[in-house]
Amino acid sequence: MKRNEHIRLDLLIGKISPRSYKKVQILVLALTAFFSILVFQGGYAMLDVASRQTAPVSRLSMGWIYGVIPVSALFMAVYSIIHLVKTLAGLKGEGK
Repeated sequence: MKRNEHIRLDLLIGKISPRSYKKVQILVLALTAFFSILVFQGGYAMLDVASRQTAPVSRLSMGWIYGVIPVSALFMAVYSIIHLVKTLAGLKGEGK
């Protein structure tokens, strides 16, 4: 997500204009940021419950294991917003 090289389907690239593609990209990045924020909230709530449990064999708190969910969702949201701002700036620059 950091390098904006995640998996995507390139079915529309050759069929729409570059400006329309940027609009689709803006929609996708906005939806990704929104979904990541929802996952962060849900993961944080799940982390609260999981931190009260321990793994049977290792006796580690399950909070360490489930902690990856809100942390990764936060990174995805931040990078989605960064790419969204850059794409919006590029779209405004083309309109001039």
